Amino acid sequence: GRYGNCVPVSRMGALCVHCPRGIMTAEVFERGLRAFAEWDGRPGTIVEADGSVTVEEEEEEGGGASERTTGTVVRMVADRGFGFVR
Repeated sequence: GRYGNCVPVSRMGALCVHCPRGIMTAEVFERGLRAFAEWDGRPGTIVEADGSVTVEEEEEEGGGASERTTGTVVRMVADRGFGFVR
């Protein structure tokens, strides 16, 4: 989709920063940290590459969690910039 895997991940209650070319600079990473500090915890929140924020509304069909979901990070792959949540 337009945001890669950001939509399903953000609907689980994680703030997603859409980095279509990866985290290319420290500025991109710092922008994500600033957005996290200001984030209200609303599921579906995606920070765009330009710093704007989009909230993807949950689809009516197909369900999904209507409340914030909790999880545990089970593995981080720091050199690749992602992790797995259970």
